[in-house]
Formats: sequence, C-alpha cells, structure tokens
Amino acid sequence: MSNPNAAAAEKPVATPKYAWTILGVVFFLSIVIPMQWFSCPPLKMNIFANYALEGAARANFGLLMSYLSTTALIAALVAGPLANKIGHKAVLVLSSICLIVGCACAALSGQSFDVLLVSRVITGAGVGLAAVTASAVIAIWFPGKTRATAMAIWSTWVPVGMLIVYNAGPAIANAGGLHMVWWCICALAVIAAILVIVLYRSPREDEAEISVKKSSLREALPYLKSRQLVALGIAWLGFNYVNYCFTTYNVDFFQTGMGMDQTMAALIGSIASACGIIAPLFGAISDRINKNRKYLMIVFGCLALLLAGIFGFENSTLFFWVYLIFQILGNAILVATCRPMAPMLVGRGGATAVTYALAVITVLQYLGQMFVFLCGTAIDTFGFTSMAAWTAVAPVAAVCLIASFFIKPSAVPSTAEKKPEEK
Repeated sequence: MSNPNAAAAEKPVATPKYAWTILGVVFFLSIVIPMQWFSCPPLKMNIFANYALEGAARANFGLLMSYLSTTALIAALVAGPLANKIGHKAVLVLSSICLIVGCACAALSGQSFDVLLVSRVITGAGVGLAAVTASAVIAIWFPGKTRATAMAIWSTWVPVGMLIVYNAGPAIANAGGLHMVWWCICALAVIAAILVIVLYRSPREDEAEISVKKSSLREALPYLKSRQLVALGIAWLGFNYVNYCFTTYNVDFFQTGMGMDQTMAALIGSIASACGIIAPLFGAISDRINKNRKYLMIVFGCLALLLAGIFGFENSTLFFWVYLIFQILGNAILVATCRPMAPMLVGRGGATAVTYALAVITVLQYLGQMFVFLCGTAIDTFGFTSMAAWTAVAPVAAVCLIASFFIKPSAVPSTAEKKPEEK
C-alpha cells in the first residue's frame, strides 16, 4: 500500500518565498518569550526590594525560574498532540495569549509575590507550546536544502531575547519602575499575536517538501521508532545537561577558580551563554553537506563538548581558553544541527511525525536542564577542579559522542522509510 506522505517527502521543492515571512513572524514571537522568561535575573535587586524578599530570598527567587520551567515541560508534552488536533496556527495563538496574560499578571502583581509566581506558571505554558510548535512550523515550511539555516536562525531566539531584556530591562525599570518592564513586554506580545493571526498560514502541498496532511499518532509511530531518532534524542538530552552545567556555573567558576572580578566574569559568562547566536553559520554549513553526512556535524559538536568537559574547571589559563573555545563550538554546532536532523529523519511521516519528533526533542531539552544539580553536587565535593568536570560533565559528553555515531543513516531503509513502490 502506498504512503502519500512518503511520496511527498521524495518531492524536491524550492524554498517558498513566503517561508521567510513565516520565519520572521515566528521568530518575532519567539524572541519576545525569553524577554519575559529571563526578565527576572537582570531585575533581581528590583524584585527583592519590591516584594520584600528576605530570609529565604534566594530560594524564593529560584521559584520564579523553576515554576516556569516545570510548566514549560508539561506544555511541551501536550504541544504535539494539540497541534495535530487544532493546527499549528491555533497553538501559536494560544502561546501568545499565555504570554500576554503572564506579562499582564506580572505587571499587575503590585507587591504580591504569589501573583508574580502565578504569572510565571502562565508564561511557562506559552514557552513550552511555542518551543515545540515554532520549530515544527519552520521544519515544515522549509525544504531540506535550507532547513538547517532557517532553524538555526530561529534557534537564536533565547540568546537574542536574553540580550535584549538584560540590557533594556534595568534601564526601563530605573526610568519607569519594575512593573513597566512587564507592560512593555506585554505590548510586544500583543503585536506578536496580531502578526501570527494576520500573516500565518499553513503551506500548500505544492509549497512543502514534507506532506502537510495530518495523520494519526499510530500512522506516525513507525517513523518515530528509528534507531537514528533515539540516538539523536540521547545526544540532545546529554548536550542540554552539559551545556546547562556550563552556563549555570561559569560565572562562579570564572570568579572562584580563575580569580576574575565580577564585571569580567559576567562579561565572559554572557558571551559564552549567548554563543548560540552564531548557530546560523553552522546551519548554513550543514545545508551544504550531503544529507547522508549531515550527522558528522553532530559528531563534531559532541566531540567539542567532550573536550570542553575534559578541560573544564581547570585553573590553568591555557586550559581555560581551550575549555571556553570548545564549549562555544559545541553549543553553536549542536544548536544548529540537532533540531533540523529530526525532521530529516522522520519527514517521510509528514507533518504529524515531524511535530511529534520535535515535541520529544523539546521535552528532552527541559529534562536535561533539570539534572544540573548533579554538577553542583560535584563542585561542592571537589571544588572548581578538573575532578568535578570529569565526574559530572565529561562522562555525559562521552555518551553524547557515542550516540552521535548512531545517527548515521542506514544503508538499507527500514520498512517505514522505504519508498511506496518498494513496499
């Protein structure tokens, strides 16, 4: 029996001109989200003063981030089935509404810390829904020859949003008060919602390389059970754990282990954390590589990650720069190449398989970040020494590297991957 989705996946198509409009709309919504998501760290002192946080101040402040991450994880779990049922546009609009309501609750919270926590829960739902749906939309609109570039551009949404709020947030708070920051982000969220409603549409069949026809999870499941997708998930999960360990403890390491002052430590830490901005460069490189060799980019990224783990937390100046360079390379390469690999692996299953695959990738991203406390435990035990990195970081990076080799396409396609005439 022939599979229309598989047939559609064989059809080479040019990148539709409107795909770039879709990328612009989705990217605008996406960068507004981390403005609210990461608005608390740069406004820490303002929040402490406004909400009179004392005693367990750091624990209470940590809730602002953990509540959001937990809700984002839950939302990511349901985003795939929801998009398959009501459509990608409806989920993007719902994500925008969550962001608007979350911003408004924060802006109207007055001095109630409980209301601020509620605002973070609502915002988290928008984060999880958008992370899955936006990536799926771009994967469906862009063909394989430009998909990595487009998804790498979109993948800069978090560092771009963070850079904006980290620089503009304190200035707005000092000029108009803490709550004015959230009102400004709320206004941007309203604009983003309008753009989605007015400009977003699904691609026509003749515009998409991946079939846009919906199918059931049962029909998509054979494409989701491939060895390559499992290996990609393991590599992505491990990468997010390792990368989050670096970004969480870098500034502390720069100060405690390397003896930098707070300003220099924060500057280098922000550069390392925002290095995902150069991901489009590696996305463009990936688009120029034969599809059967694209996995090698992930291998190189995982190798860089392992070398960063091996040289991590050393107080030698030479080792420090080696660590920093490989950390940046591993981050940028894997951000640019892992997500586009998922639709390449399951594209024959159509839009439904792609959406579910990217939902799994997003869930694994948040899961990886949840285990960063293991690195903190190693640092508490060994201090900022190579032993901490070798214990809590390098072994996971090694698993990522091993898994990356199993992403290599099979010489003989599986039943789910065979062309219709071969079945």
